[in-house]
Amino acid sequence: MTNSATNPADIGNRRFNGGLVFLMGLPVRAVCYIAAEGFIPKQVGSGDHDILLANRLGFIYTPAVRLWLGWLQRSWRRALIGAGVDIGIGSGYMILCASRNFIAIMVGFPCLLGGVLAAVLGSNRSPWLSGLGARLGKG
Repeated sequence: MTNSATNPADIGNRRFNGGLVFLMGLPVRAVCYIAAEGFIPKQVGSGDHDILLANRLGFIYTPAVRLWLGWLQRSWRRALIGAGVDIGIGSGYMILCASRNFIAIMVGFPCLLGGVLAAVLGSNRSPWLSGLGARLGKG
């Protein structure tokens, strides 16, 4: 018989209240923005700047969320699985940015990030396939 305190699968997710999660997210979002801004050449026009910023955020912010979820769920396996999801989300968002359709960019990214990431990497407390549709809608 194994002791649940020593079995990593039995530890469960870390639990924080909403205010603490918001405060933890502020510096992560700020660092992602600063990093994305740093990868943009200084001599681009303002319209191109916004598209390039959105594109870079698609590839920088999703791995940050993935790492945070891995830490929160105490599952680095889920964080590594998320690497493939991140590439897909960033690539999809890059295609949206190439369309230069403001609505697709501003609505598409949250839908891709929230919906797909929630659906694929859902909770480690429930079976993966049985709640897939609900997580997609919730995200």
